[in-house]
Amino acid sequence: MKKISIGKIFIVLLLIFVLVLMYGNITQSNQLRNNIVGTYLLQGSIPTDSHYLVFTNDNKYTYYKPFEILDEGTYSETDKRLYAMTNQSGHISQAILYGKTLYFYGNNSKEITIYNKIESIPLYINLKKE
Repeated sequence: MKKISIGKIFIVLLLIFVLVLMYGNITQSNQLRNNIVGTYLLQGSIPTDSHYLVFTNDNKYTYYKPFEILDEGTYSETDKRLYAMTNQSGHISQAILYGKTLYFYGNNSKEITIYNKIESIPLYINLKKE
C-alpha cells in the first residue's frame, strides 16, 4: 500500500480552504451587488399604510403611498452605490444602496430615511400606475 505524504495532504487541504474562501467571497459580492431596480418599503412600517419607492429598468422612479403618487422622476447612478433622483420639478434627491437597504435623503426632508427592498421587480402595491 502506498503512503500519502503529509505535504500532499496539506496541499489538498489548502486547495479546499482556498475554494471555500473564493465561494464565500463570490456569495458576499453577489449579496452586495447594487441593482437598484425593484420595490422598497419604508423601514419599520406596515405595508397598508406606508411609503414605497419603485425603481424601473428605464431609469424612472415613483415615490408613493397606497392609492397616491407622491413624486415621480428619473434616476441615475452617480457613483458606485450612489444615485441621484430628479423629480419633475427639478428637485434632486440622493440615495445610497447597500445590499437590500436604501438610504434616502430628499423630498423636502432633512433626515435620512431607510427603505428595505421587498421585491427585485417594480411592483405597485395599491396603486394604479398607467
